Amino acid sequence: MSVRSQTSALLAATLVTAFFADQVLAGPGEPGLAEPLISLAAPSETALLEVEDAATPAATNYSDDDLECMAKVVHRESRGQPRDGQLAVAHVMINRVRSERFPASICKVAYQPFQFSGISGHQPNRESAAWATSVEIAHEVLSGRAQDTSNGALYFHATRINPNRFFRTRKQVAALEDHIFYR
Repeated sequence: MSVRSQTSALLAATLVTAFFADQVLAGPGEPGLAEPLISLAAPSETALLEVEDAATPAATNYSDDDLECMAKVVHRESRGQPRDGQLAVAHVMINRVRSERFPASICKVAYQPFQFSGISGHQPNRESAAWATSVEIAHEVLSGRAQDTSNGALYFHATRINPNRFFRTRKQVAALEDHIFYR
């Protein structure tokens, strides 16, 4: 099953849970949702994507490869960080794609030499909660549903690293847990 299919299945489960929560939380005489958000039959991936796109009007098109590349960077660089820090790392990638100074695709940004530590050989445990979170964060950022907690950053480094001259000439725009972000 592709990463996007796994994410779509997770979204479907969330929507079903939300539907039933609405039905349970409705008090006496208070109707719940008149119609279920999605069919309980096993929907096709296309149907899931339609629900997903309807729920996120600002969604952008992205490939399974884009999702995989971003999730790997988020996992490798920030899996031990709080959610805001992981979102910031993912947004650095999006900000780079939007900048003329970097490659114009997520995977080309991810695999650009000397940019993200050890991504080429990184093989995450795909059964772990950390990987699931990385995929979820990548999906949120790629679909345009997550706020840019990096404040437009194009670069970052761990706080344990003594910033070199390159970073000292950049404007610091955020500090989240163990990372400092720059423009």
